[in-house]
Amino acid sequence: MNIIRYKLFSYYRGAFGLFYRSLKKLTRRASTYHIFTGCVMKGDEYWRTMPFPIRRTPEKGKLQQYRNKWLAISPNVPDLYLRLYSSFSGVDSCDFVPASLYYTHVEPMLNNVEFSRSFADKNLYGLLVDNSVLPEVLLRKMNGIWYDGRYNSVRDIDEIIKDIAKTHEKVIVKHAVASQGGENIFCVKSDGDRLYLRDDIVDKAWFEKHFDNNFLVQAYVYQHAFYERFNATSLNTFRVYTYRSVKDDSVHVLSAILRVGGPGSVVDNIKKGGKACGINLETGKLNGLVYGSDGNSSAYVGEVDIDKEGDLYKFHEVAQKAKELARKQFYTRVIGFDFCVNRNGQVNMIELNNYDVGIDSLQMCNGPLFREFTDEVIDYCKKKKKNFRFIIR
Repeated sequence: MNIIRYKLFSYYRGAFGLFYRSLKKLTRRASTYHIFTGCVMKGDEYWRTMPFPIRRTPEKGKLQQYRNKWLAISPNVPDLYLRLYSSFSGVDSCDFVPASLYYTHVEPMLNNVEFSRSFADKNLYGLLVDNSVLPEVLLRKMNGIWYDGRYNSVRDIDEIIKDIAKTHEKVIVKHAVASQGGENIFCVKSDGDRLYLRDDIVDKAWFEKHFDNNFLVQAYVYQHAFYERFNATSLNTFRVYTYRSVKDDSVHVLSAILRVGGPGSVVDNIKKGGKACGINLETGKLNGLVYGSDGNSSAYVGEVDIDKEGDLYKFHEVAQKAKELARKQFYTRVIGFDFCVNRNGQVNMIELNNYDVGIDSLQMCNGPLFREFTDEVIDYCKKKKKNFRFIIR
């Protein structure tokens, strides 16, 4: 009787396992299609907001070359991206990475997704990154437990919040694992005795109402006067992209943009009125291309005349720091770092982005993402494609 029962269990497990694997495969495909269509819709939106004088359509032969180049990775290659990126940047190249392929194929093949999700937790930065480059963390919550900036467990939360209010005029509160694109980031002010956000008193009860089990309270970073000229209300940051070569494991700085928030904004997000300013890596100066959510380039950003601006203060130090930090991220080949220069002239790392790293504004302002490494990336992804499993987002 037991033998029959075990055989029935075995048949059940086999049938259920087949169903589960099929369902998972179907879900992966559906997720990939969802990401693909979302990217194309976003790219089409950029194209439609772009003024007609800027738009240009490459010759059919060039469009076909573009499709042929990226067909090695996927059969679906929208030529929209060549039209979009080349129109704004003025760079005529088939090396532009189609955003739809980047998110569904290239990034998941270059970066270990499971590790990327883990290392994306901003509460882990203090354990993984040189603390001298990080803004001070005053209070944090990890997995539902309250800790101070040095990861010591704490109990009297309201008393600590009162102490923070006495010593800091402003602090930044943000989710530890879900604040991409400037979302879920709040500038909380102090009246000397308590913290508040608009009319709400910020205390333990407020945190438990508005935040999940993973967030942090960070000392407000006052930016250097050089960057305050671009926009005084937002922390204006460098987005620096690094690449760990699939051939020799060496780390390179691929590209960089200066992201500037819109007037009155706390964050430097483009969708909220911000601008992306292209940077020449060799000279450390702005390259004259500025992309905003309206699709237009700009001659001025804040008080700054883009064409007349000289060296970007401490940019080369920022780029070097990005390379140093990227060398210690062994499971990730493409990283988008966010850096700023504080009022004391120190370089601060604000975020390390290794998952769903945006590439549209970068390629519009600076040209192809992978530059001279494009072919080696395509060859790598082509070889890895056979064993590649689409990810579920």
